[in-house]
This record gives sequence, C-alpha cells and structure tokens, in this order.
Amino acid sequence: MRKEHDYFTRIYAFVLKRRTRSAPQPDVAKYSWSLISGDNIEADFDYRDESWNEIKYLGARGWLEWFQMGQVPISPNSCDNKRVIFSGNSLRICSAGGVPNRWVFLRFLRKVGSVYAIEHSLTINSEFTEVQFAFNLRSMMDRVRWMLLDNRELIFQTVEKGAFVSPLRRIPLRLNLGRKYHIRIEVISNSFYYYLDGKMLMSIAVEGHSARENDSCALIFWEQGSERDIDATIESVRIWKGEHRP
Repeated sequence: MRKEHDYFTRIYAFVLKRRTRSAPQPDVAKYSWSLISGDNIEADFDYRDESWNEIKYLGARGWLEWFQMGQVPISPNSCDNKRVIFSGNSLRICSAGGVPNRWVFLRFLRKVGSVYAIEHSLTINSEFTEVQFAFNLRSMMDRVRWMLLDNRELIFQTVEKGAFVSPLRRIPLRLNLGRKYHIRIEVISNSFYYYLDGKMLMSIAVEGHSARENDSCALIFWEQGSERDIDATIESVRIWKGEHRP
C-alpha cells in the first residue's frame, strides 16, 4: 500500500504544480489590519508535542483517509509543557537532544479568517530539522506550510489527508546562529508571501488553496534525530487579521 500511496501523491503533486504561480504584488493598503494576538501569548497558543495522539497516529490516519478506508479512532489528550518558556509576547524553545522525533506544536487558538499576517523576530541558537509556520490549518492532516529545513532551504509545501506532498517551491536559505531576524508572513486568500528582514523571499499563489474563515495557524519546531538540540527564541509575536476597506 505504501507504493500506491506514494504513486498517488506524486500524481497529485504534478497536478498541484500546474495550479501554482507567483502571487501578484500584495496591496496591503486595501485592508484594515486589527491585532488579534495579545501580550500574553501563552494564553493565545496551545502547546503539544510528540506525545499528542494527533501526532502519534498521523501516518496511519493519513493512509486510511487517503484511500477512504475509515479513520483511526483518536482520543484527545493533553501534553505537559516541558520545552517552551513563555514571557509576554515572546517565547523560548529549549529541548535537549537524546530523544528522536521531538516536536513543539503551538497552535493559535483563534480563527484568523481569509486575510491575515504574522510577524515576529526569530533567533535560532542551534541547527535542527525544521522551523515551520503552518497556516490554512484545519488539523495536522490538512495544512499549508513554510518551513526552514535543516537551516539550509526555505520550502513551501502542502499537507493533505496526512500526505506530505512534494514541495511546490524551495530556495536556499541559511540563518546565522544567534542572530535575530524579522519575519513577516502574509496570507491573502490563495496568495502567500514570506518576508525576511523586510525583503520578500517568496510569493506563491495556489489555485484551490484559499484561506478559509475557520482556519487557524501554528508555529512548529521539529528535530528528526536524537543528537541535536532544539534551541530557538521567538520575540514580539504579532498576528493581524485583515478586512477589506470600504
């Protein structure tokens, strides 16, 4: 079944790439922006890690859903936060090596609508597998994501029915350890923009993947192996919701 699953996801990736183009120049002046995050982001985000059942059974659920064979019954469970230190509108992620497949999943608890933006300052103090911003988020099974992979490239990718579809765009990107960078990501319907220190690094529009009113977003940090630490700081987190000006 694994071969069939991989075959269908490759075909789907080919179709999806034909629906992908560079996004038009964003006109943020068309929108009025209201701040929907607060100064206490611990209250705005929900912490989860690899002990969460949604993560533990992600692979099995994806196979069954892709082939319409039913669902793995999932019981909700909480996770004790031992990796994130919150302070006002900033946070520090600290997870020492020793255990493979370590996650920090921070889901924003409010709905963001079809036009929104997140900005923050990011400092990575160690190299690890993935720094991800997940958006158009319905569940772990259904999301769009930008991720810095192994601190060597920026990738735009969709996750659908638990399947990790081949990246639609990727560019080289390496951040200096210990240096603070300003990141802004804008979501305007089906157009998505990634800025680093005020410079647009990537813009992409994907037909059929417009943001939906009840979607949310998440910050995700992941280390595949057991040797490297996850050590990063996120400061001055701001999430904005956009509304069309009259």
